[in-house]
Amino acid sequence: MEKAEKVQILRDLVSINTVGGNELEAAQYLKSVFDKYGVKNEVRPLQGNRANLVAEIGSGKPVLVVSGHLDVVAVNEQEWQNDPFTLTEKDGQFYGRGTADMKSGMAAFVIAMIEAQQAQQPQHGTVRLLATADEEVGEIGAAAFYEDGAMKDADALLLGEPTGYLLVHTHTGAVDLQIQAHGQAAHSSRPQTGINAVENLIEVLDLIKNNILKKTQYTISPVLKKPTLFNIDCFHGGEQVNTIPSAAEAEVNIRTISEYPNDQIIDIVNKSIAAYNELNKGQITYKVTTNLIPISGNPDSRLIKLIQKIAQPYYQALNDTPAKIQQHQHAAELMGVPYAADKILAIGAMGGTDASKLLYDRPRGADYVIFGPGNETPHQSNEHISQQMFFDFIDIYRQLFTDYFVSDPKA
Repeated sequence: MEKAEKVQILRDLVSINTVGGNELEAAQYLKSVFDKYGVKNEVRPLQGNRANLVAEIGSGKPVLVVSGHLDVVAVNEQEWQNDPFTLTEKDGQFYGRGTADMKSGMAAFVIAMIEAQQAQQPQHGTVRLLATADEEVGEIGAAAFYEDGAMKDADALLLGEPTGYLLVHTHTGAVDLQIQAHGQAAHSSRPQTGINAVENLIEVLDLIKNNILKKTQYTISPVLKKPTLFNIDCFHGGEQVNTIPSAAEAEVNIRTISEYPNDQIIDIVNKSIAAYNELNKGQITYKVTTNLIPISGNPDSRLIKLIQKIAQPYYQALNDTPAKIQQHQHAAELMGVPYAADKILAIGAMGGTDASKLLYDRPRGADYVIFGPGNETPHQSNEHISQQMFFDFIDIYRQLFTDYFVSDPKA
């Protein structure tokens, strides 16, 4: 495939606004690309304008599943130098919403599969692409693929989320809570006649946080080097300054690790709220709005070792200047991950992916890795990616789609 056509596929994907939905249009576009080149594929509609797409090359075992999402996060167009839904080429970079997270990774998968099939690869085995909806919020696309059995025969899973030249095999899960306090309004000069929902909510949040941190303080992930994280991200309550508030609500995000999984965290929340309600006036209720399990892949897996071998020459060819290396080191520090200028590291990282749904029955020890084109700009204004990295990852994936099926499994 010519370079201009590769860029056009990325340009077309970026132009489809998939903020919080509209993946159906993106899936239908990818279907048209695959159909043009004779790659077997199917659009699988979900509710409304949402959809998944599955595509395959090769046949039989082993099965290498590659996956990425079609949705992107919202934009504040006033903060962008260019139209976020128009691919802009400038100073060796591609700018646009999703260029890093993760339409470049998706385009690279698609192009590499087409080129592999044109080269009659793989000869023994299957590459299966799962393009998902709704990864950024609820992972309904990945959940649908899991329920459809798309992962039952999978031998390995590669996600194309933006890691740059890092391999991520372990990441946190997430529990999101919506906690509501129900009180009684009163005049602020007579607070004893009311029940202050804001005060109650503050107290119960503090109780839950302390109980979670106390229970998990000695439970550290050997890979992530971090315990459970508790974040109060949204808080609403009260109507005016001279009225005791009768209602308040908070949204909480808890990042979980395999060593102290989600069900144990939710049990602490449930017991904390029950104990608070028993001893205090008013009522605290809650619901779990997100429940994504942590994933711990095999750091010594064959897939990881093979990608390191294939990608190392591309990494070495970067020839970064000392200033650029320092910039990469600083970015790694901000993200809390290690950095090496001379080799591709396999690490654990905070965050979550569709793997929490796709590997629901295999949360520990799977042949799983995240490796995709990107940098530190996902979710940011003026999101961008190196043009060279985009083309390099196409080549890396294409070689992987051959070597994975012919390499010695013991290598």
